[in-house]
Amino acid sequence: MACLKIICFGYREQGDEESALLPSTLKMKVNWAKKGQTMEGFGVFAGREQPFAESKYRDQIIERLFSFDGLGLSIVRGQLYPNLNHLTNQFPENETRAAAQMLLFREIKKKYDVEKFILSSWSPPYNWKTLKGIPYGRVGSSINRLTHTKYTHFAQYIINYIQYCKQNGIDIYSISPQNEPEFPTTLWEGCVWWPTHLGFFLNVLKPLLEQRGFGDVKIMVGETGNWKTADFYLFLMRLFMKEPSKQVDIVASHGYSLPQFSNLLVTYETSPKPWLLNHNFKKPRWITEASCTLKYDGSMTTGIKLAVSLHNFIANNQVSAYVYWLAMLDYYSNEALIFEDKDHDKLIFPKSYYIFGQFTKWIRPGMVRYDLKKKFLEYDSSGTLASIYLNEKKNDFVLVVINPHKSKHSTFKLDFNGARIENVANLVGYQTTEEVDWQQMSADELIVDNNGSHLTLSNENYSIKTIAGKLVFDKISNEFFKS
Repeated sequence: MACLKIICFGYREQGDEESALLPSTLKMKVNWAKKGQTMEGFGVFAGREQPFAESKYRDQIIERLFSFDGLGLSIVRGQLYPNLNHLTNQFPENETRAAAQMLLFREIKKKYDVEKFILSSWSPPYNWKTLKGIPYGRVGSSINRLTHTKYTHFAQYIINYIQYCKQNGIDIYSISPQNEPEFPTTLWEGCVWWPTHLGFFLNVLKPLLEQRGFGDVKIMVGETGNWKTADFYLFLMRLFMKEPSKQVDIVASHGYSLPQFSNLLVTYETSPKPWLLNHNFKKPRWITEASCTLKYDGSMTTGIKLAVSLHNFIANNQVSAYVYWLAMLDYYSNEALIFEDKDHDKLIFPKSYYIFGQFTKWIRPGMVRYDLKKKFLEYDSSGTLASIYLNEKKNDFVLVVINPHKSKHSTFKLDFNGARIENVANLVGYQTTEEVDWQQMSADELIVDNNGSHLTLSNENYSIKTIAGKLVFDKISNEFFKS
């Protein structure tokens, strides 16, 4: 795996007079000797699928999500529903959710040739759980789990579900046995899996997948509600697995903050810390769900938090795929990228949609993230964040620069360190601010000097810029900021 590691120097929302006096210029160099992850894509969940499937704007929504004129997403997450008939491989007629989801899957596949369809289970079949027939993760203080004697049955059920999708023209890329396994919810379908139990279940699932001819379907585990929780959960789970490196293909978490104590509402996790217990478990890391459940705000105030979250997960925690929670809703909500207005007569695109697109449209699957270094002890009071990605076959690069400060402008200066922009005339930049969305930058906003080896950007407050071009490598220097 290859990637760039960017050092994050904090998400700040300063606006006082003292901070305004501090320097707001960030100088960085590309460290071509240090790679991180290869990017695998960005996506969205096709759940709450009936409003999506039944919307009169369905075709437009799909286009705005998956076309290159829209977000250019390459991953679709769906729910593995618990009531597939194992004899007929069909759903009962009253299971309209599964039919709507498959309709969306097939249309997205047909129109935009998306290949990565992933499934997460919210609950096994209800009658196989310790509280028989109950969809939720608990009743009162009683935890609802999958009965131990049904582990093999559930593994076979998952395989039948993969077969059902294949019969409908959808090849499943990855499956997750449980969404948020640590959370005993009473608000939606759920099932509690202690790390020990999930470890034992994976000992069953992998061999059966291989026996049934689906050994290439990747097993994803984790999907805890918060990144910090995932580190501890995955560590314990691995202790009860026979061969963790062979039985797990992707480790995942959701990108939510810890819930507010008073109301359990969450927002984007903006300061995820590196995993300590799983830092040597060399598997791709995905965020498979993220949004904000606070009161609706379609402005950059909420949007910039998504930008910071994306940067810190990808640049500082080696996340290679990021999947947003909901594609659309038929009412105003931070939980979706697109929604209909209250009269259902037009689509609304909050700033979070455009912020997401500053990453998704240009950072394509297969690009490699490289490290950026700043001068030791240099301080940038705006908290500017930057990351760079390279198509190693074509030498195409993408640079993303974020100014998360609510009132301060910043200057960002990048030294390509042995590389240079091949043709400055072909350099393009796009920006999202409070005033504009994906606005193409003018040539005089892309300041290139020293024969294309240095780039300078001026960044207004609450802004994100994406720069794309092609590099020529003359030499690679690993000596940074010589005095």
